[in-house]
Amino acid sequence: NLGGELKKLKGFDEKYLKVPAKAVINLIQTKPLPNNFTLEFDVILPADQPYACPGFNFGEKVEPGMSFLLAPRKAIHFDILKSERSGYNNQLRYGTYAMNNVLKKIDFTPQSNQKIHWAFEVNNTRIRLFIDGKKQLDLPGQYLPIFSNQFYFSSVATGWAESKESYFYISNFVLAETVADARSKIIKELLEKGSVSTNAIQFEVNSDKILPESDAIIKQISDALKENVSLKLRVIGHTDSDGDDAKNLILSKKRSASVKNKLVISGINTARLITDGKGESQPIGDNKTAEGKAENRRVEFVKVD
Repeated sequence: NLGGELKKLKGFDEKYLKVPAKAVINLIQTKPLPNNFTLEFDVILPADQPYACPGFNFGEKVEPGMSFLLAPRKAIHFDILKSERSGYNNQLRYGTYAMNNVLKKIDFTPQSNQKIHWAFEVNNTRIRLFIDGKKQLDLPGQYLPIFSNQFYFSSVATGWAESKESYFYISNFVLAETVADARSKIIKELLEKGSVSTNAIQFEVNSDKILPESDAIIKQISDALKENVSLKLRVIGHTDSDGDDAKNLILSKKRSASVKNKLVISGINTARLITDGKGESQPIGDNKTAEGKAENRRVEFVKVD
């Protein structure tokens, strides 16, 4: 409603969309969002503004002028509040009219002039929010079908003078349809059948560096280990057939070690995890097709007696 501006920011490769105070920017949707999807983007809060309040809504329709204190009537709302005012700084707030229209809040310290990676995961009526790979909110039953009609974001302003000039930047916006929430099924299969394979753990190309979108499934594996204290796992990496066989074998071993390291950082005892890699030697898909290669790039978890 108030326009925007594409900017190249010092120290960042991407272009960023500047969202001015009171601006509301929305996706042009010809149909509702899918039943199962992920939506990710990077936010930067400028250091030269003492107040910033980037807000994000899924709702029945675009509603300019998101409230500073109240949740919208027919939407689910999330925002970060950065303010130098005592009692109002460092908050992550959220709410829907099912929560009596009042925004709830949890402690959260936003950093200025740094990427803050937001990732929403919606599975039917469940919505989860991850910030920089860490799960901040898990709201089962709070996401209603009408919320998929429209996604929009805004720089929320208030009666405070310092909010009138507030703005923020956004980039790397990705919306992707997903299958039904498979993570609980993955854990169920692991515990009941003794092994499970997943493609949800993603790595940079030809690297053992785990991508942020993998954090959710790793968190599920970690939670399963914490809930089942006697459970020990063998973590096995697999690759597709691109490249040299020997290098793929080494890469698969490094990737399994990276997954183990993530689990150890989450609080799992290293003695409960064994790593291994099979390279391209055990394909489950056709390495002559892109789809088959994607199937073969996987991490396998096997219970150890």
